Amino acid sequence: SKATVSVLYWLHMARTLALLSALNVATAVTVEWSRDSQRGSPMQLSGTVEALQVYIFVPDDGDIKTVEFFLDKTVAGNTATHKEGKAPYDLAGTSGTTSLPLNTVNLPAGAHFVEVLVTRKNGATEEARGDFTIPAISNGAALLDVSATSDRMGGVPLDGRTIPHTEEMYIFIDGSSMGDRAVQFFMDRSSGVPDRTDTVTPFDYVGEETDGTAVKLNKNALGAGLHTLTAYVEGNGNQIQKVSAIFTIVASPNLPKLEFSPNPDRSASAPLEGATLTEATHIFIANDNGVTQVKFYLNTPSSGTAFHIEGGKPFDFGGTVSFSVDPTKPAIEWDLAEAAEGANTVIAVVTVSGTDIEIQASFTVNKPSSGKDCNTAVCADIKVTLPRTLSFDSDVGHIKDSNDLGTGFTYVLPHTPGLGNPYKPALLTMDTSAAELRVGTTNGIEYDSENDADNLLCCGVPAADGKVITSVWVDKPGTVSHGGKFEQAGVFFGNDQDNTAKLVWVSYKSGGAVTAGIMFNVEIDGSYIFNHRVPVTSAAGQSFHLRLEADPATKTILGEYSLDGMSYITVGSTVAPDKLFSLGTAVVNPAIGTATFAGITTTHRKNNSPLVFILKGFTLDSGAPTLELTPSIAAGYVASGGSETITIQVAYIDPLTDVEVSNVPVWATILPLSNITTPGSFDVTLDTAQVPAGTTVTATVTLSSDSTGLSVGLPLSLESVDVSALQLTIDPVRLDMIGKPDSGSTGSVITITTHPLVPTVTYSLSCDEPWLSWLIPGPAPGEVTVLADTNGLAEGSHSATCVMSAPNYVDITIPVKLVLGNSNCLPMVCSEIRVPVPHNITFTQDNGGSLLDKNGVGTGFTYVFPHSPGAGTSLDAYIKDNLEVDTANGELLVTTTKGIEYKTENNADNLLSFGFAAPNQMTYISTWLMRPYTANTNGKFEQAGVFFGHDQDNVAKVVWVSYMQGSKKIYAIMFLVEVEGVVVKNVKINVLNGPELSYELRILVDPYNQKIYGDYSLNGVLFYPLGVVSSIPSEFFSFDAAGIDPIIGTRSFGGIAASQRHGTIACKFRFKDFYLKVGERPLPDLEFDFTRKSFGVEYPTNMAFGPDGKLYVTSLFGQITVLTYDSNLNVVDSATYTTLPDELGPRLTLGIAIDPHSTVGDVILWVAHSSPELRAGGLNSGMVSKLSGSENGFPTMTHPLTGLPRAEANHGPNSLHFKDGKLYLVIGGNSGAGGAITIPTEFGKREEQFLAAAIVVADVFAPGFNGQCYANGEDPWGKITGCDVTNWATGLRNSYDFVFHTNGQVYATDNGLGSFHSGAYPVRPTPPCFGFASHAPYYDGGQNPLEQTDLLYNVKPGRYYGHGNPARDECVFKDGSYQGVPPDPRFDPPIGDLGMHASANGIIEYTGNGGCGNLAGDLLVLRYSSGDDILRVELSPDGLHAVKITTIAINFNDPLSIRQNTNGDIFVAEHGGKKVTAMRFKDNCTP
Repeated sequence: SKATVSVLYWLHMARTLALLSALNVATAVTVEWSRDSQRGSPMQLSGTVEALQVYIFVPDDGDIKTVEFFLDKTVAGNTATHKEGKAPYDLAGTSGTTSLPLNTVNLPAGAHFVEVLVTRKNGATEEARGDFTIPAISNGAALLDVSATSDRMGGVPLDGRTIPHTEEMYIFIDGSSMGDRAVQFFMDRSSGVPDRTDTVTPFDYVGEETDGTAVKLNKNALGAGLHTLTAYVEGNGNQIQKVSAIFTIVASPNLPKLEFSPNPDRSASAPLEGATLTEATHIFIANDNGVTQVKFYLNTPSSGTAFHIEGGKPFDFGGTVSFSVDPTKPAIEWDLAEAAEGANTVIAVVTVSGTDIEIQASFTVNKPSSGKDCNTAVCADIKVTLPRTLSFDSDVGHIKDSNDLGTGFTYVLPHTPGLGNPYKPALLTMDTSAAELRVGTTNGIEYDSENDADNLLCCGVPAADGKVITSVWVDKPGTVSHGGKFEQAGVFFGNDQDNTAKLVWVSYKSGGAVTAGIMFNVEIDGSYIFNHRVPVTSAAGQSFHLRLEADPATKTILGEYSLDGMSYITVGSTVAPDKLFSLGTAVVNPAIGTATFAGITTTHRKNNSPLVFILKGFTLDSGAPTLELTPSIAAGYVASGGSETITIQVAYIDPLTDVEVSNVPVWATILPLSNITTPGSFDVTLDTAQVPAGTTVTATVTLSSDSTGLSVGLPLSLESVDVSALQLTIDPVRLDMIGKPDSGSTGSVITITTHPLVPTVTYSLSCDEPWLSWLIPGPAPGEVTVLADTNGLAEGSHSATCVMSAPNYVDITIPVKLVLGNSNCLPMVCSEIRVPVPHNITFTQDNGGSLLDKNGVGTGFTYVFPHSPGAGTSLDAYIKDNLEVDTANGELLVTTTKGIEYKTENNADNLLSFGFAAPNQMTYISTWLMRPYTANTNGKFEQAGVFFGHDQDNVAKVVWVSYMQGSKKIYAIMFLVEVEGVVVKNVKINVLNGPELSYELRILVDPYNQKIYGDYSLNGVLFYPLGVVSSIPSEFFSFDAAGIDPIIGTRSFGGIAASQRHGTIACKFRFKDFYLKVGERPLPDLEFDFTRKSFGVEYPTNMAFGPDGKLYVTSLFGQITVLTYDSNLNVVDSATYTTLPDELGPRLTLGIAIDPHSTVGDVILWVAHSSPELRAGGLNSGMVSKLSGSENGFPTMTHPLTGLPRAEANHGPNSLHFKDGKLYLVIGGNSGAGGAITIPTEFGKREEQFLAAAIVVADVFAPGFNGQCYANGEDPWGKITGCDVTNWATGLRNSYDFVFHTNGQVYATDNGLGSFHSGAYPVRPTPPCFGFASHAPYYDGGQNPLEQTDLLYNVKPGRYYGHGNPARDECVFKDGSYQGVPPDPRFDPPIGDLGMHASANGIIEYTGNGGCGNLAGDLLVLRYSSGDDILRVELSPDGLHAVKITTIAINFNDPLSIRQNTNGDIFVAEHGGKKVTAMRFKDNCTP
């Protein structure tokens, strides 16, 4: 047994160590391994290691102090993988005496090594090494099965299965017949720590019960959607095989769920899963249709004793009040008494129609602490001393807002008992930078018997001791969306909600019109004893200072207000009973020390919508008299060298004669300085003689009276204005205009403000570009409109400068930028959207040439994710006034809107992003979200973070989010993935928060396995995984070029997102740094090395060498560039010709060939092209044009072939070649897989045509040749008549290029269906097979074969290669297996697989001597999408088979066409890189 082996091993080691110790000799260090965690039967680490788990260790010889292990890296210059400080010494660590395993599936196949550095007890060190090989993991024969019963009976293959949520699942591998020894399981990933390791057959994914039956899968924890289960099986012969299964769990919309509610009627409920409970609640079963019984279990499995059983509706965890007691059957509150502090789990066994369904929810309990027995406050803190000022500019403790910032209020006036909790922190937001408190309203009010006003924040006051003056500023209430529904905000003074005096700004109706007023009322025992209202003007910019004065000596209460700081106006006064002043019958809580409270009040009353009032400067004062100064500040704008005198009025309640002034600065003169009387005045003269021109100085002088002991400050401010440097103030300071070419004029308005010293001027404006003009300027201050004329301007960015001049003012330079382009790309130019990876931006500088913030500073981002169709464009989604680059702190500030990219809403604003080539590498998308705790969130799902996707319906995001659980605001990191508007992943992990905490949020995009990962880091310490989503649709990764605008070059975007979601208050999130970073991926071993030189060419598509040795290159929309190279691959001459677009306009140009009659002095070109639209290609717009007259720039052009097929997508005429005097041309298919479909895709509804999806041949030099195909009036779907273009080989979906090999064969690449949304094969396998096919998957009865790999074909005339075409009666898709029929008799299978989503395009036969001649006769193939590389295809001797396919060069940017010159050099057209790259082998040949 293992135990016996282990004991014998350690007895042997003990004897050996004893002997060596006696001899005082240390053994040589060795690295050993075992299959046993107790290190039994150890072996030297060498040779092939075959096991799922291995245990690598250094035996202890008694003289070892530490061992450092280095896996696949040397000791020298590297940090140890792991270090052990005591025996036993294990590579993966030790638990007790048990060695921890190294999972070999996490290591790539091939050679590996472990080096160790051993430190002896005497300080000496030794090194040792073990080399081993991990064999390749093969695809296994074992099957992952699923059964509906725990005995595993009736098991069926899990792969491809769709399983309802209500069906039980037992997943297993029955390895008994194959002698399998162990299995590791991984759900939705293929490496890392296994979900489970099973060593007893049958191998169960979840586990076994004690009776040997399987444990069922918890589908609630797994979630609905696509899942991939991977298993590694260790066979009896130690070999390891990999098996996997893709399956779908379908969620039932009516599945019972565990939810909780703060209310006994179960309203306002939320999912219990992931919740945090801090107070008593009501847990119940939602969606209880058909449910007859529920057994609840708390923190115990369902095999244990039930916590509670409910036998009838409703089903409440804490029990239900019986019908006889309350006919509404409310839920009984659960007070958390039985819950553990921290993590808890409720399991519910729900009986539905006789079947038991087990559901569960895990949640957290934070039980409330004791000591706050005065309604959220400590009693002793409630009463305050006067004066007390709350400025809302910092955290001053006590009652907290939504961000846990202390407002300074000490109490919340309670509701009448039974009306709930009056404290709603989610509605309170303190903006410390603006020194204001924003209060979101409810409709609660302290009136009559209602008494349910919320957030009556207040302090206890010593009302019996003397006068109390309560005041606050209500800031610009006219800007609130009030409707005369008694919306109100202000101050109150009183005992409780039945006994208060309040003074409020109020909106009401008078004569049917909405009117604003100031209302003062006093309510005693629920009835008004005083109620008076005065109307006021309430323009948007006006603010009101409200002041309640309560005097216990006279028992009077006075209400008054001031508009914008002017004199106070009395609203009214009244006598109030003793108790309002904590006198007489007032009931004083001795723990508080007063029965009177003063504070703020807000409500939207009868309005249906919540409002937000802004309050500033709350004060509680005793009303002690002081000196009053008018004005209260002396400020002057004085021309340099001049002075200004300001008279200050002084008042006091009594006459004084001894007021004097001190602390006067040298630049001010005050007369008189002393013996100032009250009432009276004194003069302040501000003199610029002592102040440098262009600067501002400030000071505060002190006024005091010895007879009263009073003292007050008077602020002074003086700006010494340099009149020679006066500047107009303009907004904006730069003009950024956008539009389309040739669309007329577009305009921007500049607002001009003057300086007080020169308040009115007439200005002029001049600009340095003729396309700029302006409407006739008027006097300033004012506005001017600047116009940009787009007619005649090309697409792209245009810059200009305007200068504004005015008498007595210096000139102002105004930069102007005009961007003209495609409406899908604005406000950027399409070609500027995609960036290379890696790509980093910081916000420490102006990132010019990018999307601008409100101040015209470049954010660095190049694209705005548009709203969904119908909800707006990129321009509508770009709100630059909500963006601000803070270069001082290196942060981008984003102010939110309610827009969100979620399900069907898709109206998110300012999704700033980059396009990038997602297939080319694994890509990290990351940003720092700085201090989100301070962003003024209110638990309304406000959120900010990073995203990745291709539109707002198909997006993954990792965001910090604020939400509510009951009455508690929670902060979390959310990982959400949405596909076609359906959420397939939604994980929230609650996180810590505080004003100094920041988060790095990250998405990893894995195109190779079509997965998306999410993780985050708190303050940069560690990354915490959020999960992974598998089987992401290919559109996310831009695999299929057919749906991509080639100017943008991608439909994959990554960037930042921010939204206030359901919040009524905009938030301001801060982002710091953003990067696109290459993720780790093993690179292929490359046999050859090259020297590379590149030359810029705009979007190259195809190439051909002429007899003059020059390279002729087509660009996407028709221009032709001719490159002349020297012997060192340097471009020594280049010329560009636009004959084709000059005559026909832009054309999608994908093919070029050299006429066989060309000579060195007369090169003739044949060019294949079609209509320029990329998503709405013109029917039969394909053409081949002949260009001649090379000496004069190809001025002569004819069109020998016209009316050729073109798909609505970018499939059409591709490459063309001459052979034996005939022209061969490949034409792409009109459809995704041969059949037309009706759902919206890039292919539209266009059916295949007779010449589509084929290599065609044309004897263009034959007398009387007619190349006019599909002429006007001809049936475009019928056979060709009169056209001499014929099919040579058919069934090629979108072969971009082909090659005539010297062995006599023809080889072609072919792009497989790149998106599972975009294709279907013909509607039936026998003719006629025209008609719309079903886009449903083939296994569900439809004709959609789903995504297909790219293939290599040996093409022969008259043969068929599998892409159906009803116009040719080609109805069988590929080999017929998808349709369950035999293949077409003309069908030839592929000879090579070029990879999924590869977009394998360019192909040549290599005929040079490069690579020491080893590649001669091999095919070289470019992969445009996944790979971005060159493949070498080695052929069998007869040329009929591909025997080996390897990568020989990598790191291209969308390579599309490949050619070779006579010297054996290789040339690659990198479409996305906008360059042609010449490559020469770095040969080191030995004879």
